[in-house]
Amino acid sequence: MYWYSSTCVLGKNTLNEMMKKISDRAGLSRVYTNHCIRSTTVPNLVDNGHTIEEIKAVTGHCSNDSVSWYTKHISEKRKINVSHSLTAGLHQDSTKTEVFTVSHEKVVSSQTYSIRQPDCHSGEERSQSPIILVTVAT
Repeated sequence: MYWYSSTCVLGKNTLNEMMKKISDRAGLSRVYTNHCIRSTTVPNLVDNGHTIEEIKAVTGHCSNDSVSWYTKHISEKRKINVSHSLTAGLHQDSTKTEVFTVSHEKVVSSQTYSIRQPDCHSGEERSQSPIILVTVAT
């Protein structure tokens, strides 16, 4: 992975020393190497909308597969976005309540939808059908 200063690209030895100092000053249980932080950096770059090509240019990866290895697990933020995409068009007259909390750096989302049961044959909502409350925790 490449780190940039205001004047140049930092070399491998400089990065190794910098990571030792950062780990020591932060009081971490071990020394984190430049390579160690890829597992955090790559998913963060993906979550912030960077392309695979941009990520490869900064991390030094040669192939898309090597970048994809770091992104095989979907972050909580992306799970919430996917959930919103899937449920956004459920029903125009449904009501939706969202609750977001942060617990130990993990975003927890709970959504409650109030919808009418669709007709089994047509898929259309039945105006006389009971309202169903659906709670989705992501």
